[in-house]
Amino acid sequence: MYMSYIPAEKPSPPIQYNPEGELKRSVVKLAAFALITVINHNFIYYVFLYPALILLSYLPEGTSPAVYYAVQWIVNDISVYLFPTLAAYLLFRNDLKTPFRYQKHSTYIPALSITLIFFALCFVGSLATIISNFVASVLDALFGTGEIPDAMSGVLPQNGSMSTFVVLILTTAVVAPVCEELIFRKLLLQPLRKHGDGFAIVTTALLFGFTHGNFDQLPYAFIVGLLFGLLAVNSSSVIPTMFLHTLNNFLVTVGSYSVSILGENSVTLALENGISIFLNFAFWAGIPAIIIIFASGMHKSDYVFQLSKAEKAKIIFTTPASYFFAAGLVLMMMDLQGIVFNAIGI
Repeated sequence: MYMSYIPAEKPSPPIQYNPEGELKRSVVKLAAFALITVINHNFIYYVFLYPALILLSYLPEGTSPAVYYAVQWIVNDISVYLFPTLAAYLLFRNDLKTPFRYQKHSTYIPALSITLIFFALCFVGSLATIISNFVASVLDALFGTGEIPDAMSGVLPQNGSMSTFVVLILTTAVVAPVCEELIFRKLLLQPLRKHGDGFAIVTTALLFGFTHGNFDQLPYAFIVGLLFGLLAVNSSSVIPTMFLHTLNNFLVTVGSYSVSILGENSVTLALENGISIFLNFAFWAGIPAIIIIFASGMHKSDYVFQLSKAEKAKIIFTTPASYFFAAGLVLMMMDLQGIVFNAIGI
């Protein structure tokens, strides 16, 4: 039975001798990370792209399309994850070295907690996507803004071979989840917990949502960030979130693109139908899962923090770096590279 237990004396996070100053420094680091991410996504990508194109031009004629596709994904993954990982580590390396280790929450039961978060994600994430699509359709009807484009359409293999499909699964369901959980739930969330679990979860969820850089994935990714942040805080580990992120991406990739990539046959139809039925069940199972999460106290922090919510809010809204952080989030949604290249005539 999943029961809540609140200890009589809550433990304390690392002592901050100047909590106001440390929060301001963390906001400055977050702003720096956001702006580095913007620069990385718009410009540093080409540092890796052009050498990769030269390498591909030397491959012998008749090379499998899967090789070309794999090289493209390797370049993409290196350019997307390398600099943000280094930036997050260098910015928060001192915080990561703190001798204090957060304990698992009193309400954390591994298998049950992971299951509850998964079902909650299926419900709230799907609901967020439905609402965003509805809003997009209303805006399109009123102002002709157009439909939200499928963010994956530009990276799907075109030849429909099993080998390229395997490359797609490995990159989207293994490499991406591991790298993203390392960045957002380890290198960023854990150091920010000293300012409060809620602050750490919401901030990293915003970064995780906006860093996808498109409105197709933003609402769902933000919900993923919130729920995975909650799981990381409860478990004080990124292993559960890596597992759940991998499972989520695998189901979405296989369930959405098997038929379009490999063609319509008994196997691909069975896969898509089976996953669709399971996710429909998971969607409705998300309602009791959310109720259990709140009833158990899983969403509450076990720690007492030095600054109140009002004090933190005042510091955040009066710190100039907060507005640079917000600007970084907005810039993540813009084709800054296209704007700059067009301005200089490239």
